[in-house]
Amino acid sequence: MNQVRSLLQKEKGNAWVLWLDSDIILQFESYLKIAEAMRWAEKKNKSWTANYRMANGTSVLMKQRTLYNAEHYTDEEVEQLKPYAEIAMTGFGFAYINMDLEYRFRADEAGEDVNFFLDNPDFNIYLAKDISIGHSKSVVFW
Repeated sequence: MNQVRSLLQKEKGNAWVLWLDSDIILQFESYLKIAEAMRWAEKKNKSWTANYRMANGTSVLMKQRTLYNAEHYTDEEVEQLKPYAEIAMTGFGFAYINMDLEYRFRADEAGEDVNFFLDNPDFNIYLAKDISIGHSKSVVFW
């Protein structure tokens, strides 16, 4: 994130940034839906994310903004959400965000993404529910 941030901070103002971690898996069928969601975002000036599972199997979507132990949505709760429902927080593994290029990410135990949402209480993000993505995590046992 810091490398991307340093490149972006050469610019001023806001810009649309597609955050895409290297361990996110996109299906071919998702590309058109991603493009549609990007058009929706720019037309509505609303940032979005797509749901994926973290290494522990839970959803990356969170119900409230809190420094630690935010409650994550269950699969059933995600299913009940309407397309482009507002959520409180999410990881930055896959998100399309209209962000202030002067924002300086900071990392601690909570992570850059949680700190971003806490630092920007008026920033809203929405769920692009139709986009299906995978998250590849290796597990090492000793």
